Amino acid sequence: MAPGGWWTSTRQAAGPGSKPHSPTWASPPLWRGSWVGPSLRCETTERSKPVGDTEYGALRVAIGSDRAGDTYKSVLTGDLHAHRLVGGVIEGSPGQQSAATYPEVAFAAAQLVACGEADRALLVCHTGLGMAVAANKVPGVRAVTAHDSLSVQAAVLSNNAQVLALGQGVIGLQLARRLVAEWLTYRFDSTSSAAKKVEAITALERRASHYMQGRG
Repeated sequence: MAPGGWWTSTRQAAGPGSKPHSPTWASPPLWRGSWVGPSLRCETTERSKPVGDTEYGALRVAIGSDRAGDTYKSVLTGDLHAHRLVGGVIEGSPGQQSAATYPEVAFAAAQLVACGEADRALLVCHTGLGMAVAANKVPGVRAVTAHDSLSVQAAVLSNNAQVLALGQGVIGLQLARRLVAEWLTYRFDSTSSAAKKVEAITALERRASHYMQGRG
């Protein structure tokens, strides 16, 4: 099944208090083949901005969950639509996604980030841990599980993490809403001292990839 069968998007209309309208983007034309799996890749190498660089205004946010995170996802989706710093929301189709496992949902959302269709992804499962692990399997994506304000801030400002995973079974709904609201206000500074460390992480990822290719 192609990602278009799973993900739909809406864009915020201009002006305070305005309603989002749909659709913004058609199902990403970059995707080919199965929607999940190592054979699925972007068909373009040219992007208008680097993966995860969100210093360009309103954010496009993909949101997904498995059944264990569906309640929080429903509320957080509404919060994203209403937030002034969100320019578009890409969400999994409820009927199909509810039957998906967290690795499938996380991997698909992370691919949207890696291909430049989304700036960030917000994922919810029971603990947030499995979502982050699966999302991190997509090259170029940095996913974290964070359940406190300091960690959410550091995830963006220090680690340039594009994916935040939350656990519906770990924190209360109001805390989750507050953390997401805070998360949306942070932007990574590519001129900061943290940038060199993020570059080092990227270099390690490339080294690991080359090593595994050599073993193949």
